[in-house]
Amino acid sequence: MRWIQPGKLTTDPDLASVFPIRDSDLAAVAQSMRERGYDQAEPIVVWDGEGIIVDGHTRLAAARHARIERVYVDERTFSDKREALEYCIRRQRDRRNLTHAELAGFVARAMAALDRVKTAGRPSKELASIDANSGKSAAVTAAAIGVSTKQVERVRAVLASENFAIKAQLHAGQSTINASFAA
Repeated sequence: MRWIQPGKLTTDPDLASVFPIRDSDLAAVAQSMRERGYDQAEPIVVWDGEGIIVDGHTRLAAARHARIERVYVDERTFSDKREALEYCIRRQRDRRNLTHAELAGFVARAMAALDRVKTAGRPSKELASIDANSGKSAAVTAAAIGVSTKQVERVRAVLASENFAIKAQLHAGQSTINASFAA
């Protein structure tokens, strides 16, 4: 762990898109940083050697907004972008109290990011073992996000539909998975 200038860190769209930064959260964290400085108890997780933020996008944005000169980072090694993304998803999911609608948006965004970084071809033996009986990719995605296979299947059905309004509400966390699926 070490201190670094915020300008030396970069973001990746797939990692940054999992949980959007709310204006109210950004303002609150920036105000706290102005008053107390950067709290090193909450380091920004950075992909070692890449300088890419894996977790801590709101903290970085707040530090820049508050004109903080140094942020505390925890550099971690990831074998590839999917591993970094799965870590990001777990961190976001595990520390938030999400409403059903916010969870739906989170699942949709996490699924989209996982789909963008998936490798072509058959899943590895490790991933396939998650659902050895059926081989369904929904089970692999569900395990990575921490939700049920049924929720992943329903979100995929909504995203495959022609109802753009429902898809937009789902992504924005304004509709639950069940309500979106039933629409």
